[in-house]
Amino acid sequence: MSHLSQEELNARIDTAKQQVEIGAFYIHYKSPENRYLVKDIGLLEESDAPCIIYQSQSGETGVVWVRSLDDFCATVEVNGESVKRFIKLDRV
Repeated sequence: MSHLSQEELNARIDTAKQQVEIGAFYIHYKSPENRYLVKDIGLLEESDAPCIIYQSQSGETGVVWVRSLDDFCATVEVNGESVKRFIKLDRV
């Protein structure tokens, strides 16, 4: 696969930054007691898809996770209701 131009790659990251805030804390719908710190946004080497790099702040503290932007921002159905997979916290 040929990669996109630097300008196109930067545009993908900029678009992702409009959806997910680096340095912000988020909770996952399955475990709202756990906080995750968004460390950065990267690009998946195989597809140039934006990915969120985030770190657990409780439980398995220190574990760094990578998830596609689409998956991080997705909504899921819980008890017949659509909820965001990750919810940004206003404060820690």
